Amino acid sequence: MKKILFFALGLFSILNAELVWGASDPLEQVIQQHAREMQENYGLRLLGAGGQMMHGIKSVSLEFTIDGEKAESMEELRQLVVTGSLKLLDLLNDSEGLRHEITNYPLTINDLGYGVFRDGPEGGSVSEGLLAGDLFEGEITYIEIIPPFKQQRTIFEETFEEAQQKVPEANN
Repeated sequence: MKKILFFALGLFSILNAELVWGASDPLEQVIQQHAREMQENYGLRLLGAGGQMMHGIKSVSLEFTIDGEKAESMEELRQLVVTGSLKLLDLLNDSEGLRHEITNYPLTINDLGYGVFRDGPEGGSVSEGLLAGDLFEGEITYIEIIPPFKQQRTIFEETFEEAQQKVPEANN
């Protein structure tokens, strides 16, 4: 239930990073750097950013979209979520400008939210089949759309560590 609530809240409360932080903000710089790298190397487009940041940085969440043909399987989504979240975690923890702002330094995978959502044909939404891989509190949930009412259903869950073992590039 908690995951479904997070997923629903995430969709409604995703903030555009450019509206929240100024361009000189260290967190904004890290997010922009990560978004550029993920777009150039994997075709991901940043949809939004958020997290817990009222009294220091407690968590960071990023949501991306990708053309559905570039991630047609759960294995492809797993690779994107694992690889992307590890890259983001390194950038956040390696940033000298953020170190004093992170409440519990260093951030861990449990402090990240990281979602990759598939776009349907011509940039529209997916009308059926695999929709997303979404990391929250150290677990990755894979979600599908079921026609005709576009119901969302969890098809598989795994811990980040289990997923990481299945992504050879992440173990280097």
